[in-house]
Amino acid sequence: MSLIGFILIIILNTFSLILTIRIILSWLVLPPSVFIYWINKMTDPIINFFKKRFPIRLGFLDLSIIIPFLLIHKSLPFEKGQKGSCMIVFSVQLIC
Repeated sequence: MSLIGFILIIILNTFSLILTIRIILSWLVLPPSVFIYWINKMTDPIINFFKKRFPIRLGFLDLSIIIPFLLIHKSLPFEKGQKGSCMIVFSVQLIC
């Protein structure tokens, strides 16, 4: 794998982790902080883009955040059987 591909995988995995943290923090009632501000500033453009184009709502739940996770994990290379080839999908289900 080339260096550019490796860096791209790291960036996509990091952004997926940041989105997961944003979702978890949105369920909690926390006072404003620099960390929460930074997380919101990083993820708001992507979340707002998909909320406008794919307004998937189930009652009070906004499920449009699933689409960025699908796109990120679909773009990552995944070969079954390799050591360390597990990935987290939607931060709930582990696929090996």
